[in-house]
Amino acid sequence: MGERTGQCRPNYFCTVTKGAVEACQWCRRPLPPRAATGRPRRFCQPACRQRAYEARRLASSLHLGVGEVVVAKAELDQLHDRLYVLEAALEDVAGDLAGSPPAVAYREAFLHLYEAAAPLRGVVVEGSPSALVVDV
Repeated sequence: MGERTGQCRPNYFCTVTKGAVEACQWCRRPLPPRAATGRPRRFCQPACRQRAYEARRLASSLHLGVGEVVVAKAELDQLHDRLYVLEAALEDVAGDLAGSPPAVAYREAFLHLYEAAAPLRGVVVEGSPSALVVDV
């Protein structure tokens, strides 16, 4: 989280922006800061570099193009279900906050959205025989 500055007042929302963080091309974790010399890092650890290599080889053998993904149907169905729940929560909140709702309605709306979004935390489609990302 960013720090609160003197521009924010209690009981008001403040926008905190982070600088662009480079991410590992395999696991999407943030990369450490760039070194002064050498090529820019693409992977956070050797294991990610190896998984990306294996994915490229498997993609080549399956004749998949760059950006094409093979995902297990069960994983895709689960992701669609979670996204549907989040979409429904957004529609609920939009209706609940229409007009001039009391302040407590905003807190309830936030909690409703948080509960709907929480199952999506940490969801990553990773390379494995059942899920393959080929954009590396």
